[in-house]
Amino acid sequence: MFSRAVCKKLPVKLACLFFVGMFVLFVLASLPMIGMKKHVYATTSQAPSFEYGIVFGSGIDRRKQPRGELRSRLDIAAQAMLTGKVKKLLLSGDNRTLQYNEPEAMKTYLIKTYRIDAEKLQEDFAGRSTYETCERARKIFSIRKALLFSTRSHLPRAIYTCRHFGIQSYGMASGVSARNAYYREPLAVLKMYFNLYIYGEKTILGEKIDF
Repeated sequence: MFSRAVCKKLPVKLACLFFVGMFVLFVLASLPMIGMKKHVYATTSQAPSFEYGIVFGSGIDRRKQPRGELRSRLDIAAQAMLTGKVKKLLLSGDNRTLQYNEPEAMKTYLIKTYRIDAEKLQEDFAGRSTYETCERARKIFSIRKALLFSTRSHLPRAIYTCRHFGIQSYGMASGVSARNAYYREPLAVLKMYFNLYIYGEKTILGEKIDF
């Protein structure tokens, strides 16, 4: 039988074990992400040419304009297109309501700001998460190789996820990241493993789209 003194200490020990276990779990989960960083190009001049690029949505404002983080992703993607590093862009984002349409805002921004040819831009209205964007890019748009445009903190997870679905993926980092990105990412990585290997997300699929 445990004494009262031991019982008092037990919650502390359990809490310590929990936090140590979580720390070890985060470290182990992060190791593959470190390996993904070697697939990220620092500048457009370093990157080879790609048929496809994928821009991950990350929020628009009340005026239906891309927020700073998303605008930065679009800027680097436009630069890649204008320098001939990417021929076509898949603009994948959230369009859960008529009032909130990330892909449309992304397309409008690229056309108005950089005069990108609309025929080279394909909207994906059901890319509500990294998982869904990558799965749809492969299964709906038949993309096998792509240059991904996102933040430096997000790219390792995006590359890992897209490679899981059979897309030979590389990344190019934008210059703006969310303030909480590096704190949020470890939890997002754990969720990624859960979705990829245990229980997948409910991705909206359908007929293939030529792009």
